[in-house]
Amino acid sequence: LIINRYFDQSRFAKTFAQGKLRMNKWGKAKIKAALINKFVENHVINEALSSIEREEYSNILKALIDRKRTELANEKDEWSKKQKLIRFLSSKGFEYNEIIPLLNYD
Repeated sequence: LIINRYFDQSRFAKTFAQGKLRMNKWGKAKIKAALINKFVENHVINEALSSIEREEYSNILKALIDRKRTELANEKDEWSKKQKLIRFLSSKGFEYNEIIPLLNYD
């Protein structure tokens, strides 16, 4: 199994990262934490995270922002709305420095 790469940490980590991003809409921080919990080596984790396409990652983040903004449409306080949005995205594993550029602060 190992010779034919059916049982390979690198292959597993890349597939896991892509699946959690596409299906569960997880950010890199949450994917990294899950891989650490599965005892995957750090260099393999970094390789898996770098295999994620930047455009796909930002498109998923933008879609999550749009969806959450729709849910928070009835929120009256703008500051509170932004804090809830940031908290939601952080819980999904997206980092603060990835979130802030995509938010439109009017």
